[in-house]
Amino acid sequence: MPVEDEIKKVVFDLNAESSCGPDGFTGSFYQKCWSIVGEDVVKMEVQNETNLLRGNFPLMYLGCPIKHAKKKKVHFSELIKKIQTKLQVWKGKLLSFGGKIVLINSVLQSIPIYLLSTLNSPKCVLDDIHRMFAKFLWNLKEEGRAKHWIAWNNICLPREEGGLDIRSLFDISKALFAKLWWNFRINNTLWSNFMWTKYCKTHRPQMVEWSGGSQTWKLMLQARDFYDQEIWWETKEGNASVWFDNWTQLGALHFHMFHNQGIVEEVHELLDEDGWNNSLLQENFTEEVNVQIFQILRKGQKLDEKDKSWWMPTENGKFSVGSA
Repeated sequence: MPVEDEIKKVVFDLNAESSCGPDGFTGSFYQKCWSIVGEDVVKMEVQNETNLLRGNFPLMYLGCPIKHAKKKKVHFSELIKKIQTKLQVWKGKLLSFGGKIVLINSVLQSIPIYLLSTLNSPKCVLDDIHRMFAKFLWNLKEEGRAKHWIAWNNICLPREEGGLDIRSLFDISKALFAKLWWNFRINNTLWSNFMWTKYCKTHRPQMVEWSGGSQTWKLMLQARDFYDQEIWWETKEGNASVWFDNWTQLGALHFHMFHNQGIVEEVHELLDEDGWNNSLLQENFTEEVNVQIFQILRKGQKLDEKDKSWWMPTENGKFSVGSA
């Protein structure tokens, strides 16, 4: 694909006295007015070479509103319209209170999931969706207003806490960014390597602070503060960090006890041919940690495979948005 300098050179190499082209302009016109028309000429040439149409922000890409500045409520109008259309279909139907709860949980809440997993939706958008859910739940007639006997925040509480187990979209959004953090931490993919190189470099991801950049990364770091300690690294090769990874099921030891940087950095340094190095354990950890290591982790054994990650809130150790 030609670059701007190459296109400009071709234009200025034209015979200024040549006859007009299909557009009615001579080479002399483009040369003398390049400061005015040059940008448009370059864009037109790039469009012809790539067969891509030029768009303007905001634009929709794979169903997501893309904008270089802060997203506003108007950019999520299509999402609001989808939910309103679904509610319009159900208007006037004889639905029980329990039936409405099922529809909210199984149908309405699934509509914004895709956008919530890719974008940071403004608070006003999620508040509007919650208001639509609440109106649908409490209104018994097609028209008019009904009294909302319980605040929506209380409805979103678990049943054992007096709620109706309808999950708040704010909580779902946090859980979806926790899923991104899980994928970033355990998967060796092109995306995770890019994020690591761009934002972590030589630093531990558990200790990186947000200093500008993508909003997605910012929300991933917020999810990290709540969920990273729920990832247990089962010792195999012993490549987990002694102080920053949760390898004892007690959380990152860095946040629980003082340590001298540089004495031991990775778990494999605590292992010898016979298992755990007792002297190193006693030198570096409290009695509580040592008891946990011997009772839960039992005899240490170095294996030729990477440490295995487990999501502690689930029995099978696999991450799920519902458990976050």
